[in-house]
Amino acid sequence: ANLTDADFSLADLDRDWVRRGAREPNPLADAVLRSKRAGKWRTSYAAAMLSGLDSDGRIHPSINSLQARTARMSISGPPLQQLPASDWVIRRCIVGDEGERSISVDYQAVEMRVLAALAPEPVMMRAISDGKDLHSYTAELVFGPDFTAKDRKISKAIGFGKVYGGGATTVHRQTGAPLPAVRRAMAAYDRAYRGIRRYSRGLQHQARADGYVVRTPSGRRLPLDRDRVYAATNYVVQSSARDVLAQALVDIHRAGLGDHLSLPVHDEVVAFADARDAQKVAREIAEIMKMDFFGVPLDTDPEVGGRSWGSLYMKTAADLQEHDPYYAVRPDEASAARASSAA
Repeated sequence: ANLTDADFSLADLDRDWVRRGAREPNPLADAVLRSKRAGKWRTSYAAAMLSGLDSDGRIHPSINSLQARTARMSISGPPLQQLPASDWVIRRCIVGDEGERSISVDYQAVEMRVLAALAPEPVMMRAISDGKDLHSYTAELVFGPDFTAKDRKISKAIGFGKVYGGGATTVHRQTGAPLPAVRRAMAAYDRAYRGIRRYSRGLQHQARADGYVVRTPSGRRLPLDRDRVYAATNYVVQSSARDVLAQALVDIHRAGLGDHLSLPVHDEVVAFADARDAQKVAREIAEIMKMDFFGVPLDTDPEVGGRSWGSLYMKTAADLQEHDPYYAVRPDEASAARASSAA
C-alpha cells in the first residue's frame, strides 16, 4: 500500500520520517506507516536485491538516464532514488569491497542554485555568493530575524515548492503549518524573490505560445500537460540540474576516477575507494564536480564513511559501531565522525 500524506500528517511525520511538531502523533497512524514501510522495503528492496544477486554477490541496478519526463536520472532494480533522505537501513546493504570505504559527494542545494541562476534572482544569487545558508537566509527574509526552526522548515518547503511545483496546500501538508500562515509566507517569499516569480510566469507564457513545450539551456524540449503549465519551472530546473550531474559524471571519468563510481542518486554521487585513499579521492571528486552555472557557484560536500553507503546516513556513533564493519573495530573514529558531522 502507498504511504499517503494523510498518514504522515496523523503520525506528525514528514516524508523523511522526521517529527513535524505540528500535533500530538497518533500512535495507530505511526504503526500503520511503519508497517507499510516495512512491506515496501521487503518487496521493493530486500527481495529485489536478493533476486538480482550475481554469482559474486553483487547487484547491478539499471541507471535510466533519460527515462523521466524531465530527463532526470532514475534507478531501477531496485529503485534506490526513492529511499527517504534519512534512511540508512537499506543503504547499508550497499557495501564496498574488503578494505574500501564509502564516499558521498553531493551538491549544495543544487536545484535552488540552478533556479537562482536561470531566473536570474539577484537577491538569492548574492546570498549564495556570500556563502549564506540559503534556507536560513530565506526564513529571515520571510519571517524576520527572530525566525524559528519551524519557520525555516516552512521557508525551505516553499523554496522546494517553486522547484517541484508544490503550492500552499502541499507546503501545509508537508509542514503541518496552518494554511493561512503558509499563504502569507508564500506571499512574503514572492516579495523577497521577485525574480523567481517573474521567471516562472514568463516560462508559462512562453510554453503556451510554443505549444505547451519548454526548453532547457541545453536545448532539451520538455512537453507539458495543458492543465499543468505551472510545472514549467519544475521541469526546466530539474532537467538542468540533471545536466549538471551528467556533466560531472563525464568529467569524473575523464579525470580517471570513474572506476570508483558506484551510483548517481539525485544530486549525490556514491563511490568507493581503498581506505588509505578515500579522503583524497573524495576531495578530488568534489573538486571536479564544482562548477559555475550562469554565474552561480555550484558547490559540493564530500564525505567519507565506513564500508557501507548507509554509514554516511547513520546519526550516532553507536549505530556506526553496531551496523558498519569498518567502524565496528574503530570506536574512536566512529565518535569522531559523528562529532564532526554535528559541528
